Amino acid sequence: MSTLNEMDVSKIDFGPKDGKFARTTLDGALPKFKLGSVDVPWRAPFGISTPFSGDEAELRRTMDLEINPDDLAQLAAIDEVVVAAGVKNSAKWFGRGELDEVAVRAMHTPLVITPKKEEYAPTVRTKVNIATTEIYVHKGGKGVKKGSKEDVPKGSQVSAYVTLSSVMFGNRQFGVSLTVEKLLVKHQSTDASSGASVFGDFVIEENDPPAKRARPDHEEEAF
Repeated sequence: MSTLNEMDVSKIDFGPKDGKFARTTLDGALPKFKLGSVDVPWRAPFGISTPFSGDEAELRRTMDLEINPDDLAQLAAIDEVVVAAGVKNSAKWFGRGELDEVAVRAMHTPLVITPKKEEYAPTVRTKVNIATTEIYVHKGGKGVKKGSKEDVPKGSQVSAYVTLSSVMFGNRQFGVSLTVEKLLVKHQSTDASSGASVFGDFVIEENDPPAKRARPDHEEEAF
């Protein structure tokens, strides 16, 4: 899986509108990429949120991430590709004849959220599913262990594997979003040079001896 800056945004393509969606593809599949790393994590100022409904049983949550300055331009470029596609396909996507860029941009919900105050960093909102998003905690010299949403408090330093969604259409709104498939939380006392290579190959439960190290159901490249 590539990092955000390794992705060729210009190759993102969009299929025809099908109901409330238009498929987003890169090389024939939904784009997947990595945000942050063990060495350069992104900050989750609010952690994993309580759902808007206030119902703790709701599995779908949001997690806002402060965008690393080196990655801001690339995320903004994705927004521009979506807007350009909206202009090109305006008649078919919105059903109101051809629209100019100003009209399309007014309906677009961007990935990059610009802060109201200059002292705050731009953010991107991601989606987390408590049942399906894999959460791990990097414990430095103690390796990596499986975690839960309780391991993602306010101000957490994280890196994430995300999937860029299909274009979604709502009431005079459209846009794409990021779904977190796999999340690594960096413990505050982490020694980033130790243990990172085992992530994706072995999950080491804290204090377990080597004989009890368990291989996960599937393997992906390390964070």
